[in-house]
Amino acid sequence: ASILMEGNIIAGLGDGQFNDHAVNLKQLNNAKAAIASSVKDAVSKSTKFSELKENLLEAMEQFV
Repeated sequence: ASILMEGNIIAGLGDGQFNDHAVNLKQLNNAKAAIASSVKDAVSKSTKFSELKENLLEAMEQFV
């Protein structure tokens, strides 16, 4: 593996076919924003605790 200062990229880890490759900071930040948005939507559309649990689990499925 190597660390490239330009673009904050760690290169040479895995082949990228099985989600084992490194990502840059912009990708990480975008992923955090997408997760936060999904959680916010799940919470806002829930009116009961059982709904909240179901909606959160559904929202997180796309990220695991």
